Amino acid sequence: MSGNCVANKILVVDADSGIRELLFDSLPELFSNIGISISIVLATNGREALKHFKDSELRPGIVITGIEMPLINGWQLTKTIKKEHSSVPVIVMSGSPEPADHQADAFISKPFKSMEGFAETIRMLLATQAS
Repeated sequence: MSGNCVANKILVVDADSGIRELLFDSLPELFSNIGISISIVLATNGREALKHFKDSELRPGIVITGIEMPLINGWQLTKTIKKEHSSVPVIVMSGSPEPADHQADAFISKPFKSMEGFAETIRMLLATQAS
């Protein structure tokens, strides 16, 4: 599919408003501290997240998604993004153990051990996109 991708635009998808708010509030500050500007957009489920790919010329550069969501869950969302927009990295976050056969670029366990570690995973994926 054609269209631009904004590398520093991060789409956070989770049914839990607390997780969405935590990432929305903390990630921009963590990246600002190392001189990187990012923008965060939010979605509550996979169906809403996919609209950011279909209705916008400026697609997110990275997607961070939870698993348990209504309509389209995180695994279904990841599979769809990887099929239709394979260059967009997807980070899956879950309180469940990491499955061996997922298509995500990274898996982060909830609860998060540190926001700095979470930010480092994103930074590495941004660096990979830039190269």
